[in-house]
Amino acid sequence: MSRLLLRLSPIGFILVLVIVCIPTVNSAVIVYLDEAGSQYGYNNPAIQDPVSALAALAYPPRIEETGRLLTSAIPPGTRILDFRVEGDSPVVDFSREVLAGLDEAKLGNIFKQVTLTLYQFGLDKNVKLLAEGHPLYEYLPPAPVITPAPKKTLAAETQGQVITGSLSGRSITLSPGHGKFWNGSGWYTQRPVYCSPLSEEDYHTLEICQYLEKYLLADGMTVKMVRCTNKNYGNNPYTGDPWWKMAACYWLKNIG
Repeated sequence: MSRLLLRLSPIGFILVLVIVCIPTVNSAVIVYLDEAGSQYGYNNPAIQDPVSALAALAYPPRIEETGRLLTSAIPPGTRILDFRVEGDSPVVDFSREVLAGLDEAKLGNIFKQVTLTLYQFGLDKNVKLLAEGHPLYEYLPPAPVITPAPKKTLAAETQGQVITGSLSGRSITLSPGHGKFWNGSGWYTQRPVYCSPLSEEDYHTLEICQYLEKYLLADGMTVKMVRCTNKNYGNNPYTGDPWWKMAACYWLKNIG
């Protein structure tokens, strides 16, 4: 389908005709969640374009229509404020209703539903999800603040007492991998931005290890990280990038 847009140029009042091609299908498959929480495609012949398909994600069909209970991670009432393609990245901007009950698990399901629904239109690569113009992941609640448990020694174990429920006296080294590196001509991340709406993989792996680090420290374990996990530490003097974005080899060299 082609949509015709008339745009008035501010110089000379020239009318410019813009043709925007929007892919369509004869009958769209809308991806919902089944009773087990898995993705389930429902064929809706009344829907043929991606915008209508995305809007339908907030309204699962009735059990009488499907013979099974389907739900959606996208709350009812959620509207599509904007849908566009920037380069090779489809951008979906939801209304604020999508934020109801948003957490990591729900965000993951929203991303899967959207990308699998857009697949039939050839628009499932590098999908970016927004809510009122801001990346959807920015609305996630902060990671919990965990108070470290009192440190214990292994003295009790040497006296024949077994310490349970604690990692005190043990150590681990964690490597998030990736990070910015010099490729001979510039500083680049080792993976492209293909896991939207999450942050770039080079940075998201660090955030996963930050989360794990908090729990291990809270249980008394000694944790050694091969990348900087303190996002307030400062910047690499050579690149100007925050140390937490740098690959392990540069961070380890920095701390000796």
